Amino acid sequence: MGALRFHPAAYLRQAVSVLGIVALSVCATLLVEHLLAPMSAGAQSDQAQVLKASEFDLVDPDGLVQARLQAGARGGGNLVLFDAAGVQRVLLASGGGLTMNDGGGVIRLRAGYTTTVDGAGIPPFNGLLLDPEGTVDHLPTTP
Repeated sequence: MGALRFHPAAYLRQAVSVLGIVALSVCATLLVEHLLAPMSAGAQSDQAQVLKASEFDLVDPDGLVQARLQAGARGGGNLVLFDAAGVQRVLLASGGGLTMNDGGGVIRLRAGYTTTVDGAGIPPFNGLLLDPEGTVDHLPTTP
């Protein structure tokens, strides 16, 4: 029987081969993870945190607009609220006016202080404007 001999060159070739296979496996795994994993969105503190648009619509699950924040026709901003039927019910304008409409879209109340004619042709006013059927009353006292 012959004695087993230690061959350093053969051992070294085998070790390098195993290390090469392990290194290639690790690289392939990292590459696959990088390609398949979704990109994570992180906050960028060095970026300005400003979102700019001329109009934002808040919609319900069916896509019906419930509220709108928009640039006004004559400058400034407007906040518009709609009812479930999509009818404009409230307009808060940066010009100083608050307008409330009924379910048919007819203006029933205007309040505030404005200095220009608005988009509906209403002249400047200071105070409270009610439709002809409107009344002024006190809120009921709570028990």
